[in-house]
Amino acid sequence: MSPFLLSHDDMRRAFDLLADPVFVKDRKHRWLYHNEAFAKLMGRPSSELIGKSDDAYMPPETVKLFWANDDLVFNSGQPHENEEPVPFPDGTVHTVWTRKYPMRNEAGEVTGLIAILTDVTLLQDRITTRAEFEQRARESEVRLQAQQTMLDQLSAPAVLLWDGIVLMPLVGDLTAERTTLLQQNLLGAATRHRARHIIVDITGIGLIDTGTAGRLLGAVQAARLLGARCILVGMSPLLAQTLVAMGIEFRDIPTFAVLQDGMALAFREMGYRITR
Repeated sequence: MSPFLLSHDDMRRAFDLLADPVFVKDRKHRWLYHNEAFAKLMGRPSSELIGKSDDAYMPPETVKLFWANDDLVFNSGQPHENEEPVPFPDGTVHTVWTRKYPMRNEAGEVTGLIAILTDVTLLQDRITTRAEFEQRARESEVRLQAQQTMLDQLSAPAVLLWDGIVLMPLVGDLTAERTTLLQQNLLGAATRHRARHIIVDITGIGLIDTGTAGRLLGAVQAARLLGARCILVGMSPLLAQTLVAMGIEFRDIPTFAVLQDGMALAFREMGYRITR
């Protein structure tokens, strides 16, 4: 089987695929070859650069630095790397990490070098941009969590109706997380307002199932331990039928279809008389 050999054009196309600029120089600092990334870096057409050197495009102090680093490779025959300030066509100066390697002829003599350039400034900008993006993402997540907490708080607020009577309207699905919040609000209302009656309005609850009903009962029983009697209002005929079909009973917990009836019971048990 014959060995696989790359033609000169194949090699050129391969180097042109690289994002980093690559060039080859002779010992007189003239460019013998470069890839498309280097031509883009220089802001010049490829045909113009071949045979030219840094002094045709760079200020003298930059050329002196470049050639000094070239000579280190030519004279030592060893690879050399360093960071160099490179003026870009747009007028900015970037820090470029340059790796230079000696090229030899068949006799082993150093005839030139090949260099690979990496724009450190661009990499740092990308790292900074990524870090800023990640920071913004973290801040957005914190804001979303805060907003969700606020919405959860609004889904089970405790409103003091009268001395010893608290109204707690529930809104949305009663998930496990919201049940924990409901229990906290119920217990907090019983303690903070010295509530003897807590009217829980379930009109705004979405679908109710065995799990939802069980969590609601657990919250009511927790409030009872602190001496607060819970009254459920907002019980619709459809919801009542659903609970019966599922075999769920709210024993010892008064339930009413409308808020006014629940409030009337709470006022009566507190010893208040309602007159028209």
